[in-house]
Amino acid sequence: MVFFIGDCTLKTELPPNVLTDGLLRYIRNKSETLIEEINLTSITSQLVAHLSSIDKKAVAREHVRQLKARKSP
Repeated sequence: MVFFIGDCTLKTELPPNVLTDGLLRYIRNKSETLIEEINLTSITSQLVAHLSSIDKKAVAREHVRQLKARKSP
């Protein structure tokens, strides 16, 4: 699932697993275990390590570049 935080304007219709509000309600309606606790701990550790190693400013610049490229004919 994907949840957008803050003010954003999305230009396409969102699939059911992409939300801009109602996150808590969405989570509370889910009860099936998809990832076991031991795997979740491992995944979380890997994500934290990855996030600390990336250049966030470079990622942001690349994102803006790609958005501008989409607008160009």
